[in-house]
Amino acid sequence: MLPVRTLALVVVPWLGLASLACSGEGKVADTGPQDVGQPSPGKEAGAAGAAGGCDAAHGNAIEQEMLGWCELSERVVSDEVPLAPWKPASANKPSSGLIEMRPGSLQVGWRETAVGGLVGQLEEDREFAKMRGELGATRWSLMIGGDTPRAEVAAVFRTLADAGQPKGSLVLSVEPSDPVPQPRDPERLAALHTKLADADPSERAMLTAREIQAAMPPCPGLTHAFSAVATTSPDQRCALLARGISEGLVSCRCPKEDEMLTLVYSISMGSTPPERLTTVVPVVLDPAAAPRSGATWGEIVAGLDQGALQTLWVD
Repeated sequence: MLPVRTLALVVVPWLGLASLACSGEGKVADTGPQDVGQPSPGKEAGAAGAAGGCDAAHGNAIEQEMLGWCELSERVVSDEVPLAPWKPASANKPSSGLIEMRPGSLQVGWRETAVGGLVGQLEEDREFAKMRGELGATRWSLMIGGDTPRAEVAAVFRTLADAGQPKGSLVLSVEPSDPVPQPRDPERLAALHTKLADADPSERAMLTAREIQAAMPPCPGLTHAFSAVATTSPDQRCALLARGISEGLVSCRCPKEDEMLTLVYSISMGSTPPERLTTVVPVVLDPAAAPRSGATWGEIVAGLDQGALQTLWVD
C-alpha cells in the first residue's frame, strides 16, 4: 500500500551500497567534470540540450524539479486507499504510529504483526519516534485498504478501544487539486511499470534498483550521488539525492538525463504519475456508537461524512 516509500527506503540504500562496492570500498568518488561522451541527440539530450547548456544553473533547475517530487512523495498513495467522500485537503502521511491494513495483513511502521501484538508494536514505534526527536508522537493512524473485510477492521478497532486508545486518525485518499509533476519520459516510465506489474513490493524495489543501475552512465559523479545518501536517515534521503543527482549529472555533462530522471522519479512518485494523495482526519472510536454498515472498509468509508468520525465504530 506504500510502494513509494518502500522504494525510497529500499532502492536508495541498495544502489548506494552497490555504488560503494563498485568504487573501491566506499572511497569518495571524484565529482569534478567527467568525460563520458556527448549526450545523444533528441530525447536523451534532455532539458540541457534544449536550454543550450549543462551548467550550474541547469543543475539547480534539476534539483528544484526533484525537490518538488520529494515534497509530494509524502502524500502519494495507491488507489487501494478509499477516497474520503467529503473531499478534505491532502496532508502528509504520519511518520510514526502508522498502522497499515490490507486483507490478511497488519503492519505497524515496517513490521508485520498480529492483532494481539498491535498495542505492543505501537508502543515500540512510539519509542523509536522519541529517539528520532518526535516527542509528540503519541497517537495512532490507520491506513486501510478498501477491500479489507469488515471483521478484520472491527478486530483492530476493538483492540485499540480496549487498550484505552480510542483517539487517532484515519489516512484516506483524495484526488489532487493541482496538476502533479509528470515524468520526463512517459514511455520509459510506462515500460518500467509493465516490468513491475506482477512483482510483490520487495521485488519491485529490487527490479527498480537494477533498472537504475543498468541505465546509469559510467560516471563517478552519478554513482556517488547514491552512495552518499545510503546511510543517511530516511527523512533526509530525498533532498540529499536531489542535490547529488543534479550535481552528478552536471559533472558528467548531463548524459541520459531524461532516462535517469524518469527512473529516479519512480522512486519518489511511483511507476505511474500519482492519481491520489493522502489526507489525515481525526477519529474517535466509540463502542457505544451505532456500528457503520458495509462488508469491506471501502464500503464503510463510502457511507461516512466528517461528522461520523467523532463517534466511529465497526463491529
